[in-house]
Amino acid sequence: IMIEDARRIPTPAPEDPESEGRDLRPRIVISSAEATVVDRALAAIRKAPELYVRGGNLVRIKTDEHERCTIETCPETEIRRLLSREINWVRIKTVPDGPPVETPASPPVHVSKQIATLGEFAEFRGLVGVSGTPILRPDGTIASDSGFDPASRWLLRIPASLSVAVPDRPTPEDTADALARLYDVLRDFPFAKPTHESAALAFLLTMVARTHFRGPSPLFLVTGSTAAAGKGLLIKCMTLIAHGVLPDSLPYSGEEEETRKRITSILSVGALSVMLDNIPNGQRLGNAILDSLLTATEWTDRPLGSTAILRLPALAVWSATGNNIGVRGDMVRRAIPIRLEPKVARPEERTGLRDLEAYVLANRSQLLSDALTVLRAFLVQGEPAGHGLSA
Repeated sequence: IMIEDARRIPTPAPEDPESEGRDLRPRIVISSAEATVVDRALAAIRKAPELYVRGGNLVRIKTDEHERCTIETCPETEIRRLLSREINWVRIKTVPDGPPVETPASPPVHVSKQIATLGEFAEFRGLVGVSGTPILRPDGTIASDSGFDPASRWLLRIPASLSVAVPDRPTPEDTADALARLYDVLRDFPFAKPTHESAALAFLLTMVARTHFRGPSPLFLVTGSTAAAGKGLLIKCMTLIAHGVLPDSLPYSGEEEETRKRITSILSVGALSVMLDNIPNGQRLGNAILDSLLTATEWTDRPLGSTAILRLPALAVWSATGNNIGVRGDMVRRAIPIRLEPKVARPEERTGLRDLEAYVLANRSQLLSDALTVLRAFLVQGEPAGHGLSA
């Protein structure tokens, strides 16, 4: 069940004694000059802390009972509520044989309808996404304070339980220690090759660095030789470190039109990590829609029943799981394989393994600090060997 996030609604400041009894909100007289009334109403709600613009639409943030944030188009009912809260609406009534009388009024329905469909919101805050984690800005600095970060246009909702400490200029020892702790998280996974273990670490670092670099990111293809190899667990644990929540899961569809609709839906809510789960054994991924997604930083679509073009940041990091799966066509250049090969007949019966999800959650502050430390070390060394994060 989704609940409206009301934490950002400001608490009214104590009124000046001289203003007691006066309504200090902007006053708008309802008249036949609709364009003027709408313009004044827009100006009045522009500073509402819960409103942003994304993809050409007014949006708000929703938070569920697990503190998971999603982005949604602001419904007309919410716009009407804000118009009522932020503005002192009045009507002027004429009285026979007397002066005009000013009376309180409700926001006109036509005002909220026009704002909901306006499509242009100058001076409203543009929103890229919402993160429950400190982010690496495009300039390489780290934003770690909750609230809207104007430099990156990300909204940060960082839980009080998360405490991140990252050296501004990590030493080689700092970096080595951080890498050792991150590789320790991976020690129980039966990687087929050392390169697959490195790719798993790259998956984590890509998610943490995604707010920094401008280019597209690859799909991480986690495949196994058998069921219960740990494919889903690997993706979940890396995402928990990076974002503090589990990845959004989408069923894979080989139909391009269905794939397009699912991508638009998941990007509309601001998903940061998306897992294509349980792809049939032996299947090869690849179609024009996925190819387009993985080479873009902006996703363009025309929603069903609409003539408007929707443009969304394509900043989610995608992964896929399945047994003995692969890629085809152009996807070969857009996917990084991670293969798990348990050396036992029944991997689900292995003993002596950690409860890795619990371990990651208990140590998330340290592990996220480690990931950011590795990235900071890379940046302050000038992105050595020409392999920049944006490459």
